[in-house]
Amino acid sequence: MSYTQADLDAIEKAIKGGERRVRLQDKEVEYRTLAEMFAIRNKIATDVAGKPLGMKRVNMVTDKGLL
Repeated sequence: MSYTQADLDAIEKAIKGGERRVRLQDKEVEYRTLAEMFAIRNKIATDVAGKPLGMKRVNMVTDKGLL
């Protein structure tokens, strides 16, 4: 299933409103827990944005101090 920005908006609105039932495209889904909703929200965000929510890439560079 390919998610859209509208799906991400719908689940974020449900999380903020304390609702457990969300309409995603042509399906209505009822989640059991808030943790389950956060997991699917992160999956949708990954599909929509191409990267996970709240994740940053850090490149570490080290040098021994020798020339």
